Amino acid sequence: MSVFKINTRRVYLILSILLLISIATYFNFLSPQARAARHLAAVHEAVTEMHPAVLDKNAKSFHAWHAIAYGKAKVLLPKVHSVADENALLNFYFAGYEDAHLNGFVSQSPYTWMDFESARWTGWLTRATVTGFDVVMSLGGEKYPPVGAHLISCNKQPIDSFLKTNIAPFIDKRWHLLAARNKSAALLSLDVPNVHLLIRPTVSSCDFEAETGGIKSFQTQWSSVSAENEKEFAKIYSPGYEYPSVHEFAPKSYWVNVSDFQLNSAEAYRHHQELLSDLRALTDVDLIVFDTRMNNGGNSMLGDEILESFFGDERLYYLQQRLAGKAPDSEAVFRASWKFYWAYVFKYKQQRMRQGVDSTGLEFLEKILSRLKHALEHNQEIFLQSELGLENERGRSEFLKENNLHWRPKGKVVLLTSRNCFSSCLNFADTLKQVPELIHLGEPTNGDTIYTHIAETVSSYFREDYLFSVPIKAFTNRWRDDNQPHIPEVIYNGNIYTDPLEGWVREQVRQKQ
Repeated sequence: MSVFKINTRRVYLILSILLLISIATYFNFLSPQARAARHLAAVHEAVTEMHPAVLDKNAKSFHAWHAIAYGKAKVLLPKVHSVADENALLNFYFAGYEDAHLNGFVSQSPYTWMDFESARWTGWLTRATVTGFDVVMSLGGEKYPPVGAHLISCNKQPIDSFLKTNIAPFIDKRWHLLAARNKSAALLSLDVPNVHLLIRPTVSSCDFEAETGGIKSFQTQWSSVSAENEKEFAKIYSPGYEYPSVHEFAPKSYWVNVSDFQLNSAEAYRHHQELLSDLRALTDVDLIVFDTRMNNGGNSMLGDEILESFFGDERLYYLQQRLAGKAPDSEAVFRASWKFYWAYVFKYKQQRMRQGVDSTGLEFLEKILSRLKHALEHNQEIFLQSELGLENERGRSEFLKENNLHWRPKGKVVLLTSRNCFSSCLNFADTLKQVPELIHLGEPTNGDTIYTHIAETVSSYFREDYLFSVPIKAFTNRWRDDNQPHIPEVIYNGNIYTDPLEGWVREQVRQKQ
């Protein structure tokens, strides 16, 4: 009997020790705080090693934040208690750079089952407009503001100031951009794993002005989010996806879905190739609309292919020359690093697998990898894109010397943008807006900086992957300023992602004739 008791005590002792070891292991190595700390360190190291601004003494705003970003983010680590918090902490780190090319997210984690936070919302959602913030979804009744109401203030503080102070620093500080204001508006009343704040301000009540007039205050009441709610959220805040395509929406009027500059599947690549073929076949055109609402960037070469397929090689070059004339001294400069190299080796393999050996831009990636490896082996910190030897004049004709008055259009050209347009979508707009008498409609675009051409890398820690992007190229003396949006001539005030727009576009074109 005594032997049995002794063994039992030993078992209890061993189990207690194992439990203590497990707890210590979790809090020191596996907890959300430990994981976030590891990812934060990896991200900061990568930015330091890869970002071109590190070598640019004139990038004062970058250096001002980079010098304190890691320390400021580490102070917030005790507030991390979930995978959603990990994302939120890294979002805070990125937001300070005011560069949307710097971003990331937890792409794979076996620890989500340990998180006990559930998705919730206040029963109403607001969406940023050019003039303010309007309610676009509501549970209705006496407890919630009606759809269409204008949000005036929260906690008796003007809403613009409240969002800019309490939410923007943790998600997107570029307050002059509609896209950034929209993110803060969403986070005010929505808390789900991929839309989450690390430090959420306490909001007791908000004041709204109804469309019919009159101001009313509503107490903030949080409730759980249903599957049906989430479907509605997606319709309000993000565009759906459609493959690249073109269709005739009126006699001699064509709508081009410029939706995808990433082509992350063989099917998407096939649709892109079909689009190019269809555009080349268009000859009798009165109106063509280039719709970029679903496009948030990717490979700029795909945009050039679309323009070349419709306008022709010489006219595309003419547009590019007009654009280059705005900043004749601009150069594209890569910063060399081994992280950049291995990221692009992976990218090259992925693109070849998805799109085949004839893939758009595969030669460009090969040239980059070859020149990058040469730079690394010879301890060169930078190299120029012009050194890749991809420029090809292909015997341009006298057409290139003609001025705007001699531009021979293929119908009236419309550019349609949303707040979603970013990176290579902005480059596409840059070029297309050189078309004489082009009509630009829709919403103001997003903005980017001179630091572009991202490399994707990953921080892996105990089977959790944090995927993030870092720019590796700088456009010196670029004509478009950092985070400068393209502003349409006519702004659409409804939900540009879900409303039917063909009739509206035709009416705007008619009014300008």
